[in-house]
Amino acid sequence: MEERIAPTYQREKIKFVERSTASQDPQELARIARVQSFSVLDSLPEQSFEDITSLASFICGTPISLISFVDENRQWFKSEVGLGARETPRSQSFCAHTIPTKETLVVEDAQLDARFRGNPLVLGDPNIRFYAGAPILHGGHVLGTVCVIDTVPRTLSSKQLSALEALARQTSVLLDHRKALMDAASEAKRLSDTRENLRESELQMTLAAEAAGIAAWFFDPARNIVGGDAKMRELFGVADGEGPAEEWLQAIHPEDRERVGREFADAINGKPYDSEYRVGEGASACWLRARARVLMTAGQQRMVGICEDITQRKLTEESLARTAERLSIAQAAGRVATWEWNLATGDLLWGAESMWAYGRPAAEISNVQSTLNFLHPDDVAEVLESLQPALAGTGEYKAEFRVLWPDGSTHWTQAFGKPVLSPAGKPAAIIGFNIDVTDRKSADAALIRAEKLAAVGRLASTMAHEINNPLEAVTNLLYLAQSAESMHEARQFSRNGGHGTAKSLGHHQPGTPIS
Repeated sequence: MEERIAPTYQREKIKFVERSTASQDPQELARIARVQSFSVLDSLPEQSFEDITSLASFICGTPISLISFVDENRQWFKSEVGLGARETPRSQSFCAHTIPTKETLVVEDAQLDARFRGNPLVLGDPNIRFYAGAPILHGGHVLGTVCVIDTVPRTLSSKQLSALEALARQTSVLLDHRKALMDAASEAKRLSDTRENLRESELQMTLAAEAAGIAAWFFDPARNIVGGDAKMRELFGVADGEGPAEEWLQAIHPEDRERVGREFADAINGKPYDSEYRVGEGASACWLRARARVLMTAGQQRMVGICEDITQRKLTEESLARTAERLSIAQAAGRVATWEWNLATGDLLWGAESMWAYGRPAAEISNVQSTLNFLHPDDVAEVLESLQPALAGTGEYKAEFRVLWPDGSTHWTQAFGKPVLSPAGKPAAIIGFNIDVTDRKSADAALIRAEKLAAVGRLASTMAHEINNPLEAVTNLLYLAQSAESMHEARQFSRNGGHGTAKSLGHHQPGTPIS
């Protein structure tokens, strides 16, 4: 077989056509999608494909051989021998002519073939005269060709053509193998990334559990075994990582033990497990919250869960409960009713003490407008005026007003409120409380009445004292007159006493003194 030397091919001499030469036919679009699905375009050289082009040139005795894939606007060469280029425009492609026929194309002399004699690749470098291309078929589509090229006219034997077609079939198989390897590599990368992510997540969960004081545990019903991590063993005072369920159950406070056992049994039967109980006894007892779910592993049930120390939360809850009880007692003693006014909706939310403020259930005073109807008409304007600082967000609400109860009685109420601002700094609500001050108002009125009576008593006493002094002088004068030895002496005593009485009366009342 005569050895041929391929011409030097200057890629920059080819003028690429940028416009799309592919039709919008659905079959052609599907073919292009199939080509692109192999991710072979613009990939690096691979020995298995290099072997195909080497064999093609050797078998056919041509200086140029290619594995060409026809894309939308170009034909790209996965492997080439003797050409020195990686792609040419699709408009200049010989290989594209195999797409509609799906058959091997042989052009013995391109200068004599009307389809190609004006082709730039025939008129110039690489000066194609002979071309033979076997289609690379996959899924009913022609992806490209395995082709051989010569710069002189020639023919191929039937054996050479058969070998060329076999190489094209082998190239299709190589594509499948390559894609499978790429998919496997991608899956391996995905699994590796997943394992790495799982390791990171596990580490993050471990750190979070340690920071939060959360312990992990499991229960194997088939073996009746409970196991836990170091934190779980510390909480339960158990030395071994796993052991009989009874050993762990004995660590639970006697008052909680039976209940926890029932909850365990219910969880095995499908109920979610979420339980709070004490571990240990006396001052050293601590409160735990355990949560778990039942999983099926290889046909066997297994309960996995977490446990956290909630002792501090329980102590806080108990403290809050005691505080709430004391507050409730204080509210009851002071007849204090709490409320919240939503300024956007107008809704008025009361505590359970609304009866103390209005003598009515909360449903009857659930908005401000209806509540105003139960105020004494003379007090409504003053109450609305008192609300303005709180509604503007610039001050507090303070007012005293009368409330008309359903039984016809009138009660005095003292109200206090404070605005709650939104993130934008605008009043969103007003919270406050009302105090029934009816008894205080009654006491104040009684005190005023008592003070008035006391003032009248003091005035009467003073008047009696002032009247008594002149009368005593008259009494003394009469005594002296009775003891006088003559009428002349009695008149003298009377005259002197009259002057003294006139002076006393003139000092305490207006008018002309008696002379």
